[in-house]
Amino acid sequence: MRPTLVWLACALAIGCTGTLGPWSNLNGTWNALGVDTGIALELTQRGTTVSGTGTWWNAVGRTSGTLGVSGTTVGPDVELTLRYETGMTARFTEVLKDANHMRGLEAFSSGGADSLFFLRQ
Repeated sequence: MRPTLVWLACALAIGCTGTLGPWSNLNGTWNALGVDTGIALELTQRGTTVSGTGTWWNAVGRTSGTLGVSGTTVGPDVELTLRYETGMTARFTEVLKDANHMRGLEAFSSGGADSLFFLRQ
């Protein structure tokens, strides 16, 4: 009886907090929109590795461009590196709120940071 309870507890813990939880699949399109800016990411996840591409735009400077994405995810924790075609790099550390929402901080290699909220499309 006791081993069964241990296995049940482990299964519940993994299902609620491990990489097998509802947030484990980042595949798809994610958008973050600000007042004058936005980022759209197309992500692919294989195991704990995340890769993808994206576009960004800034209405104030009327600029836009592309970026590459690489990173990892374990449970709700996601760490992405965004490499803009301009040469700028940003580290995005975020937490998935649920299967379709993630919030985090984008810290730029040149200094400065932005808080971003992504919604899966």
